Amino acid sequence: MEQYPVTTQTMELVCRRHTGKDRPAAAQPNDLPPVMEPLPKKRGRARRAFRRCVALLLSALVVIGTPVGPQAADFWGSREVSSFLLAQVTPLGGASLLDVLARSVASAFFTANVPDLPFIPAASDGGATVFGEYMAYDRFPDIAANPIPPESDLTHYLPPVAEGEGPIEYNIHPSSTAGYEYYQGIFVQNGTGEATDIARVLSAKLSFSLKETGPQVLIIHTHTQEGYEPDPWQPDSRNGEDRTSNPDQSVVAVGKAVADRLTELGIPVLHDTTIYDETYNGAYSRSLQGVERMILRYPSIKVVLDIHRDALNKAGERRYKLVFDNNGEPTAQIMLLVGTDKGSLPHPNWESNYNLALKVQKELLGVNERFPRPIKLTRSSYHQHVAPGALLLEVGANGNTVTEAVQAGRLFAEALAKVLKEAR
Repeated sequence: MEQYPVTTQTMELVCRRHTGKDRPAAAQPNDLPPVMEPLPKKRGRARRAFRRCVALLLSALVVIGTPVGPQAADFWGSREVSSFLLAQVTPLGGASLLDVLARSVASAFFTANVPDLPFIPAASDGGATVFGEYMAYDRFPDIAANPIPPESDLTHYLPPVAEGEGPIEYNIHPSSTAGYEYYQGIFVQNGTGEATDIARVLSAKLSFSLKETGPQVLIIHTHTQEGYEPDPWQPDSRNGEDRTSNPDQSVVAVGKAVADRLTELGIPVLHDTTIYDETYNGAYSRSLQGVERMILRYPSIKVVLDIHRDALNKAGERRYKLVFDNNGEPTAQIMLLVGTDKGSLPHPNWESNYNLALKVQKELLGVNERFPRPIKLTRSSYHQHVAPGALLLEVGANGNTVTEAVQAGRLFAEALAKVLKEAR
């Protein structure tokens, strides 16, 4: 992946996390910490052996309590069962002892031995800190698959694909409340099977505020290589596919726009540009590890945004671009996705994320009623248990241009900043 150019305002800082007596003194973001000697190999082998022993001793308990049938697919397929032992910071409020054991065993079996992975942060790029890559590997990617991607299930509602060339412009805006939960212009596509009280959740205060110093918002991209149509002046780096490692033509460009605008509005941001989807299977596990490590290093983080783009075409067909007219500028639509605890993994505080989503949706509707798509509520949690303000965003679709998506990202950032500042 091309890195953003290194300027005089950009420095690289390599930090390693150690435990016990080896832990270095806290380093400032732009200070170069002392070089630490690598951990002895014997210590690493002992740690891995201990994890495996614990997994073997507890596996019987986990098997007894593991869900079966459809819930089993949600449990093992969600990939949120991994990384507990590695990061040791997974918020498990409300989780039972069996939940903890299940996460630990899954981590031992489905996550490779990657002790104390280094961060490679670079100092500010456009006002937002950008992090480089770290490596994490899946041991059994075919066994531990990702959850169903959050891409839209509305493809069968779209009009027939017309003959011609180029993306088809479309706007998703419900013409009635049938099939949705509705309150004051807010549509919610609820896939959990249990009704929600939008009025009650919307009227509640945010469960957090931005009163601490340090980074407040973390932006990540689980599917980092999801690409957009290039603008007319850009070469197409997708090679006939919908994915690209070029950050100027992928969701990374949208994340940068959101980060820059939030920073301009006075909200400190971390933007993680790590490529988590070199292989699609395991992307959620790897991004979860990244988020947990960021929160461990920066506990001031209250909001985590996982920015994606949608895909609304069948293979070989013309792509759709989801747009609305923003004062004469075609701008991509945005969909907010909120995970819940209706699956098998603990996520007891999901309404905190739902509360934030509803408040932001209200602000987006104030920009244009055709800007936001209906909020999507799902059974899977998409590792939104990590923060009280965690959301997944679908910005545009694979037929939208980079400029359309970036413009939407800036408008979203303004809406989010307004909601967060009102909570101070």
